[in-house]
Amino acid sequence: MVPELIRLLAYLVTAFYTGILCILLGLAILTAQMQWAWSFIPHWWARGVLFIFRVKVSRCGPDSRTLGPAIFVMNHQSFIDMCLVPHIMPNKTRYIAKKELAKVPLWGAVVGRAGLILIDRKDRHKAILNIQEGMKSLPEGYSVVVFPEGTRSVDGEMKRFKMGAVHMAIASGLPVVPIGMDGAKAINPGQSLIPRPGVVEVTVGKPIITTDWKIENAREHLDLMWHAVNELHLTSRRRYEAKRGGIRKGAWCSSPCGDIPDTLE
Repeated sequence: MVPELIRLLAYLVTAFYTGILCILLGLAILTAQMQWAWSFIPHWWARGVLFIFRVKVSRCGPDSRTLGPAIFVMNHQSFIDMCLVPHIMPNKTRYIAKKELAKVPLWGAVVGRAGLILIDRKDRHKAILNIQEGMKSLPEGYSVVVFPEGTRSVDGEMKRFKMGAVHMAIASGLPVVPIGMDGAKAINPGQSLIPRPGVVEVTVGKPIITTDWKIENAREHLDLMWHAVNELHLTSRRRYEAKRGGIRKGAWCSSPCGDIPDTLE
């Protein structure tokens, strides 16, 4: 009973904290400072939410925050991923969102001013056009993050990727940075909106050069991305299970991390 009350209190504190940041975003809209605000507020919001719910992030591999501009592709396990992503991404990062968000009062204004790439998930052809247009308008030096599975994994296992990330890479020529994580499912199981304390393991891979990618080989490029992310996902899972079993931190931090120790935040 007590742990549930603590989690509920943390949820209320998070709602209050989020409300304050939404007010700041509203002020940014009025003062035409949306781009600047969107570069920093999501990051600090994510750090605050993870701290409130006592969720730690254990990173292994290159620091993803220094690898932009790039297209970051990663697996998707739970609602907590929304907090995880801004925490591990460069400040100058754009996000993919469904077009319906633009119709939400107030939030729709934020989405429009922030330059999010809105896609029509019900129409594949329109979604591809949305992505191509979004990448053309991407400011210089900005990155994009995408969950190629399209939705959260029900069982924690990776699903097939959709083609969106490939079209982004071909349209922009930006490198693809694969990221695999594990542990988020246990922190935020099912449809629960209140996370449990825990650790999310994140393994970052080396950038994949895409300047020579062609649309004719789209399926081949997609398979390459899937295998890269899945390998990192499994590496994160081994580290997650090793730590739960009491093995020292970093024991499973092998390829592709090499001798780089994992960092707990």
